Amino acid sequence: MSNWPGVVNRLADVLRSKSLENLIPMIDRSTAIRMFASDGMVVPEKLLGVCSGCKLIGVHAYLKSPTSLASDLSDDFKSADVPDSLRHDMVIPEPDAERSANEVASKWLAQVMQPGPEQAIGVIVLWRRERADNFSSTASNRPLFILIKADQVDGRYVLRQITFGDPLERKR
Repeated sequence: MSNWPGVVNRLADVLRSKSLENLIPMIDRSTAIRMFASDGMVVPEKLLGVCSGCKLIGVHAYLKSPTSLASDLSDDFKSADVPDSLRHDMVIPEPDAERSANEVASKWLAQVMQPGPEQAIGVIVLWRRERADNFSSTASNRPLFILIKADQVDGRYVLRQITFGDPLERKR
């Protein structure tokens, strides 16, 4: 696990599978796994259960806190096979708004992940086509975000934090 983009891409593939056997070796015992909507830690099985079977929208690996996250995500959603309402919510509508959107995304990422200057950051965006819940007949209109923070230790990346879910979901 010495190539950060490769690590983030591999994690995206493993999370969308149903293979806990492939996920466990990627996670260090000290890796903090949390949902946006909760302050408590969750087990890797919960992370895998939420992500299994999802459609990949975007994978981004940064060696430091990104300054172009909103732009990168906007580009992902421009070409994604998702409902127009989801695309509308995620695409930056005009070039003049891009700088402001990137600043907001950068502040949000810093608040959630609190990365150090030497920590690598990964962002995986997924979308589940199935119905959102038992009470709805439409597909979810919210993407699933997986934020990753890692340190490079002895030439390999060690995952320190994974925060996932819908960032707009209220804390429980």
